[in-house]
Amino acid sequence: MNCQNAPKNADDFIGVFANQIKNYNKIAPSLWPENKVVDLYIAVQSIEYDKSWLISPDGKIKNLSEKELKQLCPLRPRYNIGFDRFQNDSIQGVYLALSEEALKNVLEYQNYQYLGTYDLLLTFNHEMFHQLEQDKNWASPDQIANRSRNPGFERTAARIARYQIYRQLLEAYSAETIEQRDSLILQLLSNYQHYKETYPEDYKAAKYFDRIEGTAHYYEMISSLYSAYPQQVHSTETLQNALKTFAQNNGIKPYEAPGVDNESYVLGAWTGFLLNEIQEDNSQWKNEIMQHPDLTPLDILAEIYEDQPLPSPTEPTKATEENVKAAIQEINDKKTAPGIFRMLYQLVF
Repeated sequence: MNCQNAPKNADDFIGVFANQIKNYNKIAPSLWPENKVVDLYIAVQSIEYDKSWLISPDGKIKNLSEKELKQLCPLRPRYNIGFDRFQNDSIQGVYLALSEEALKNVLEYQNYQYLGTYDLLLTFNHEMFHQLEQDKNWASPDQIANRSRNPGFERTAARIARYQIYRQLLEAYSAETIEQRDSLILQLLSNYQHYKETYPEDYKAAKYFDRIEGTAHYYEMISSLYSAYPQQVHSTETLQNALKTFAQNNGIKPYEAPGVDNESYVLGAWTGFLLNEIQEDNSQWKNEIMQHPDLTPLDILAEIYEDQPLPSPTEPTKATEENVKAAIQEINDKKTAPGIFRMLYQLVF
């Protein structure tokens, strides 16, 4: 976050965001096979002051009157980072609501290090990937288990097992050599197989979200890095360097909290990053996951190594167990505790 220009008012932020959109559209066609999340206009409204702007795919900014905004965007969910799609005879795009109060509050976006600014871009690229890619072009499963996104906190051992696999993914991505990487992948796949066999109901509850949220988070991270850090991230090699920096420094928030769907974001994304390095054609796994509704990124990784013997699964350390249990307890406590710290922060700043 401290590497970025972080404007504290909407007028200044719009210039930063428009530049992110311009950078995004330059790279977007290469981020996913036949990518549909390209060349969209963005209508941004300040919900406190009713100022509005239209940003073109090439980053040009136009002020919108209240009448023009209403004609363009009949539906305008006016809450912090509310969004909806719009389309008329000439253009299509996304309405995004900007809160100038949240814009000043670092707590709102400091955990998204792969963007480093107030997160309109994350909402745009993640949610439009859901709507324009997954909803329209992907094969859908006949049934979706755990549609209500129950986090499964009562299955503490399963939460620990998935967290351990996540840490193993980071370790594999951080490996210095291909030999080290492959050895670490075999170890995490052993733990993954053990998880599926030991906690089949949890695996069933997580499967849809590992596929859908995992790939959307993959897309969110890669597109944000290219868009927000064009000087540092501008090629496959520099992207890998950025991701290795995160993997080695535990900079993967905000989705490190336990829970079935929270875990899905990071498990799917980091498996996707590994698949990009393993497969010569990194569209191969993407096409496969689009066409097969019951596959997850981890399942595809397991298929690649299915002919190789797996080591015995490793047991979680006591520290890992305690960390996950403490995180679950913290989440449960927050359900009833008042947001005093957030309130004090907003009063002071």
